[in-house]
Amino acid sequence: MATGACKREGTDAAPYLLTTARDGEQQRVEVKTAAGYHINDDYPVSFEPEGAARLQLKDAVKSTACEGDAAHHCSAAVSVPNAAGTLAFSVCSADQCLIEKVKLAAAAK
Repeated sequence: MATGACKREGTDAAPYLLTTARDGEQQRVEVKTAAGYHINDDYPVSFEPEGAARLQLKDAVKSTACEGDAAHHCSAAVSVPNAAGTLAFSVCSADQCLIEKVKLAAAAK
């Protein structure tokens, strides 16, 4: 379960959809951007489990190009420890980049 998301100006919706699923002893997190947004490939994706050191994940992220725009990625997936913590990533539009810090709960067994 994930909580927290920056809302797009003028709407109640976040500029992405974040899903989580248990994957063995890990948790798979996927971010899909809304129309007009893309994953910020330059931002250092990280996960900070509660009470533990931050894990840098930039090299572990699997990104998928946007349909019709191979220069940007519109979805990204990464595996993190199955623990409560905070995932940090960034999404951008043509006008702005948003830094997101989303709290994740451990996935049920």
